[in-house]
Amino acid sequence: MLQFFSRRHFNLALIIIVLFFIVLHALSSPSGMDNSTWSNGAPLAQLIYELSLETWLRSKILTIVLSGLFIGFQILLVYRITSLIKPLDKYSFLVAWIYLLTSYFFPEWSNLTPALLAQTLLLVILYNFYKLNDLQKDGFMFTLSTLLSIAFLFWYPSILLLPFIFVLLFQYNALSFRKISITLLSFSIPVIWCVVYFYFTGQTTVLINQWTSLHIYPPHMDALHHLQWIPIGIVLAYIGFGMIEAWTLTNKTSKNARLFISSMFSLVFFLGLAFTLNSHQTIYSFQALLYPGALFIVLFINNFKRQRISEIAHIILLLSVLFNFVFQNYYS
Repeated sequence: MLQFFSRRHFNLALIIIVLFFIVLHALSSPSGMDNSTWSNGAPLAQLIYELSLETWLRSKILTIVLSGLFIGFQILLVYRITSLIKPLDKYSFLVAWIYLLTSYFFPEWSNLTPALLAQTLLLVILYNFYKLNDLQKDGFMFTLSTLLSIAFLFWYPSILLLPFIFVLLFQYNALSFRKISITLLSFSIPVIWCVVYFYFTGQTTVLINQWTSLHIYPPHMDALHHLQWIPIGIVLAYIGFGMIEAWTLTNKTSKNARLFISSMFSLVFFLGLAFTLNSHQTIYSFQALLYPGALFIVLFINNFKRQRISEIAHIILLLSVLFNFVFQNYYS
């Protein structure tokens, strides 16, 4: 089945991804907007909730359509990001396929949440970076950092991408006091705007409570059933082995590929802390790890010299994700 996701079978791979996307999204059946993720979320999430948008966002059909558009756009971004790296472009469809599966590993992710919006913005940042990669222009870094700040105001763990940007600047030998100042300044502009808005609307106390709630918080592992740890363990093991393969790949590919892989390592390291920075349940805490996780799983699956072993690893992953998907839907 892995051969279907090659460049030679472009149309077939596209059809499989689109069909699975439609079926999984339809079967996930979100029950409407989860109000708690908006009313208790970051400032922009609360602002959207308070502007009477919760009335029309409660529509089940509308949330299915909007969340589907965001997830579909994410899958497209994942495909484009991977295809921009020459030694990795042959994995583009496969990474998009694995990203689709892991996106529905918890059906709650198909709902319309601030984390879903922030995840989309993070992928837009990565796409623009690997497509344009114009670190010498101040406007380029200004735009990326501003988008990151907006994502942060939707979902707090997004701020963990900020150190990742500094890592990229260092790797491209573009790290300087000027670049750091521009990045921090552009990041602070939406935050300052948010503070001013809350101040003039008499909601300063609400904003202060928002900032003070940004603290280390243990993830709610009790939200997971004990049977779910089996497929979760398989996915985590695949990601771990894939990281080892990525480390090996850095010694065999060009400078750009090494930069890409090492950047993904940095992304996993920083965004992995999102487990402890989110006060909601675990399902809303590590969404931003889906893309590098999908990449590492693909690298592991393609590590085997014999195609049959790769197919077995892929089938095990597919069954694990589907089991968790059905299990979660059945008990919800």
